[in-house]
Amino acid sequence: MQKQRYTRKEQVTEAFKKYVPEAFVAVVVDLFLAFPVKFKIVNGRKTKLGDFRAGLNHEKHQITINGDLNPYAFLITTLHEFAHLQTFNVYHNRVAPHGEEWKMAYRKLLLPIIQSQQLPHDIQQALEQSLVNTKASSCTDHHLSRVLHTYDKPKE
Repeated sequence: MQKQRYTRKEQVTEAFKKYVPEAFVAVVVDLFLAFPVKFKIVNGRKTKLGDFRAGLNHEKHQITINGDLNPYAFLITTLHEFAHLQTFNVYHNRVAPHGEEWKMAYRKLLLPIIQSQQLPHDIQQALEQSLVNTKASSCTDHHLSRVLHTYDKPKE
């Protein structure tokens, strides 16, 4: 029996299907494939949902995302961190981490997700409101954070 070979895109798609809402897997896969980045799914951290670290000495940039997030929180956190990557690629360390340049990059990534009409209504509304005054994280946007938590799996 011949072993089936998967393309890189197919492998990445299968991996992200476990974490991202199905309607948005392709968006995350396209971002992942567009940028040379180490993308790590890590154990849940109490202090942060995700992290971006710029690669030094020609190393790849690194994004880490907590693996215990619900699919919508995982998606939003991933877009947040890719906005950092995109901002760094343009401005390096010359701008504030959550300054206007980052906010513009984040909004640009988030807007098609919101406009897709594929999000639950409550998340879509919370994200639309968050675009008015974008916070540094979904945790500091208390309304968005509360809405996202309603999609968490019950703790065992």
